[in-house]
Amino acid sequence: KRTYMDGAGGSVNVTAGSLSGSGTFRANGAIPQYDGAWAQPGGGRVAVTLTGTAADFSQWTGAITAYGGHGTNATHSICGGAGTVYLRKGGEAQDQGTLIIDNGVGKIFSKWNVTPVGGNVEGTAFGNVLIRNYAKLKLEDNSTLTVSGVFSNGCQFVSSASGTVQIAGAGDAAIYGNNTFSTLVIAGSGKKVSF
Repeated sequence: KRTYMDGAGGSVNVTAGSLSGSGTFRANGAIPQYDGAWAQPGGGRVAVTLTGTAADFSQWTGAITAYGGHGTNATHSICGGAGTVYLRKGGEAQDQGTLIIDNGVGKIFSKWNVTPVGGNVEGTAFGNVLIRNYAKLKLEDNSTLTVSGVFSNGCQFVSSASGTVQIAGAGDAAIYGNNTFSTLVIAGSGKKVSF
């Protein structure tokens, strides 16, 4: 029996004036090569920043992923935690980009396959946060996750008792999905939030 562990996803950081065409930016965790069903490797981090004045991702048809490692059979049925994909369009400030937590192929949830935000994890303010495809986002102790646009929970979101989700900034916002917030703060005079 092999006792080594498989590698987590690395990091990809791209800055470009614009992005078009197809291809793949990938920081996925490794597919397990041993005969256990625990300790699957987590996904890494991908950040793509566009600097052109009106640049967006509408001309990009490829994949940008940071999936946790997962097996291909019943023995390896637990996936590692998703990594993060951060997309920033031209003209957006650093805290206005979109954070995507996506674990790709559906696998069994476990207590290990979480993606933490806050605590020792850098970056807690975003324009949009999208959780989907068997991903689980965890807000750490004494941390505040600030969102100015859309908070969309298509899978699982868990918050520590001392965690706060703050909807702030200019413009309307929206919260989607089945969410339980320890503390939810709507900041800013006249801020409209749809549920």
